[in-house]
Amino acid sequence: MVIMELSIESLKKIALNVYRAIHPILGLKEASDKTTRGAGGDISMQIDLIAEKIIIDSLEKENVDILLISEEIGEKYIGNKEKAIKDQNILIVDPVDGSNNAVRGIPYCSVSIAYAIGKNLKDIKKAVVLDLVSKDIYWAVKGEGAYLNDKRIFVSDLNLLDKCFFELNLPKK
Repeated sequence: MVIMELSIESLKKIALNVYRAIHPILGLKEASDKTTRGAGGDISMQIDLIAEKIIIDSLEKENVDILLISEEIGEKYIGNKEKAIKDQNILIVDPVDGSNNAVRGIPYCSVSIAYAIGKNLKDIKKAVVLDLVSKDIYWAVKGEGAYLNDKRIFVSDLNLLDKCFFELNLPKK
């Protein structure tokens, strides 16, 4: 069985496409227009929907058969559904991770993309997180390491528990 995999370069390209569309509207009112409740239960904002559409359009151009799982639309098959199911090609995305920061101009938001062949966490093969403010791109390929832009990065062994930051987001009633 030959599976048409998305390359790490394809994932980076998708993330950069989102950056080009989203970066100019960070902090603007048009980005914060609320639409509907997304599949994840949160209120979707215009910025989320724009980013998600860019991802869908990019996948369609890649001519790939894949199940897209997104915070906004939930599950959507791109290309041939039966082939995507058979190959277990899955792309998990958060189109704008940190939407509330993005619409307020707070510089902590990203597009997060993970590619898996299979339904389990261990099946993730490649991932990309692109900072929508700085354009820094964190990426990894299973078994090949992780990178910040083109520089190899490693897990730190420092114990920084006393320097932890905790954020709590309580919904309005």
